[in-house]
Amino acid sequence: MLVWWAGASPALAVDPAANHPVARSTAFGREPVAGWAVFELRGGLASSAAGARTMLCAEASPHRLLALEACGSGSGFLYAAAPGAVDIVHFRAEASIPILTEGRTDLVLQAGAGFTEVQRGQDAPGFAFGPARSPDQVEGAGPSGSVALKARGWVRPGAYVSAEVDGGAAWIPAAPTVLGTAGPLRPFVTVSVGAGF
Repeated sequence: MLVWWAGASPALAVDPAANHPVARSTAFGREPVAGWAVFELRGGLASSAAGARTMLCAEASPHRLLALEACGSGSGFLYAAAPGAVDIVHFRAEASIPILTEGRTDLVLQAGAGFTEVQRGQDAPGFAFGPARSPDQVEGAGPSGSVALKARGWVRPGAYVSAEVDGGAAWIPAAPTVLGTAGPLRPFVTVSVGAGF
């Protein structure tokens, strides 16, 4: 901790003309790669009507006011899904609205829109939008919206840690068939922490 905060402390230098120490500012600089936070990786827990599960989120920002995010458990590419296991994946674009920028801390509100997929067991290629096409369908997708509150703490120039709380809902017509539950509305809440640059 002391090393981290040392970057924000003024350093002393000797003024040769006056022959006494003077303060020289070495205040902490954020120095983000592109002038804003560019990429972030987070992990956490997601809760929905289908239950709670671990979630990984990758977020890329091509512009300071726009972020593209994908969140899921990694099933299908990091590990094989267990038979009958339920998974939820989100893909969305987010408008990033700065609320607070103070010292090492940022607070950002993100409003997102995109789509969500639910699956049971092994994922099939592609996305199945619309009503279920068969009684044994294992996946379904539909539009979703979300609102997130994100806090960033810049720990060194160009790098930060983050925490985010995200909530929203998806409308997935095939969800009752895929999940065996009533109704296509799938609310969700995600809490995650991570790091970025």
